[in-house]
Amino acid sequence: MAKNIFTRYDNIKKLAGEGSPYAVDCYMQYVVKFSKDDRELIAKFRKDYEAKQNDISVIEDYTEQQVQVITTFLNFAYGLPEDEADYQKYVQRIKEADKKAEKEQGKKLLDFSTEEQFLQNRFKRSRNYFSDTASTFKKSYHRVQRWVMGLSLAVSVVSLLFIFIGNLSWAEGSVPKWFGNLDNFIVAVISGFAAWLSSNDKLCRNLEFWVKYRTISEALKKEYDLYQGRCGVYDIPDDNPDQFGHTKAEKLFRINYEEIIQAANDSFVSILQSNITVPPANVADQYANSFGKAGSGKIDDVLGEKK
Repeated sequence: MAKNIFTRYDNIKKLAGEGSPYAVDCYMQYVVKFSKDDRELIAKFRKDYEAKQNDISVIEDYTEQQVQVITTFLNFAYGLPEDEADYQKYVQRIKEADKKAEKEQGKKLLDFSTEEQFLQNRFKRSRNYFSDTASTFKKSYHRVQRWVMGLSLAVSVVSLLFIFIGNLSWAEGSVPKWFGNLDNFIVAVISGFAAWLSSNDKLCRNLEFWVKYRTISEALKKEYDLYQGRCGVYDIPDDNPDQFGHTKAEKLFRINYEEIIQAANDSFVSILQSNITVPPANVADQYANSFGKAGSGKIDDVLGEKK
């Protein structure tokens, strides 16, 4: 078995020397995985192994730590690919292993027991999500509105262009009959496309969701700033940790955070259940004013919802 493993390793090393991309990748993994001393130990083991006619019992002459290094190499080399097709399978196995490790690491990160873990793994992740999503809806809304404005301008340009051509003296009597209706056709196509973009924007509710997500993000940011500065409801004297290491301010902050998230969920449900409406042009200012006047804990006012 070890003989076949060494043969596979030799093939990879040879192909790497010839410039094979997949072989170079495999060989570089070997160099990174094993230190110089480990590689010298592996070379010595191979020499002893071949000197004893490929007798694996030669491994008994090594210490436990050396045996562990040699075993690690044999397992590594055994998994090396033999050709390009096998290499693709090898890469897929590595990717699946990385995804599994990342998933396991993610489970460990989702621990909210301490204040630092709650802030890092739940609060900041939520705030970043709402902020990034608001930016996405904002970009979508601006993109659609630019297209609509550009198409509206194109309608005017096309109409003026055809009026100018129709008034040219050299064009009188030489322009085909269908040319007289061409401007109407082009204008109708452009107007139809602009109408479709506008209707699609209303359907996707880019502006409405942009304002909602941004408002929630700012509400979370405000609550966090008050908590960090121990202002308002978080200004609690003699706030010592309990038996679980949580202060009253921290527990209140967690409660307010959950209230914001719950109010946000209710808000989104009401949006999806309502009819499609176009918010006023100054809706962002209205929400900003509402947010600025709302105090900590007034979640419904902050989110613009009245229950």
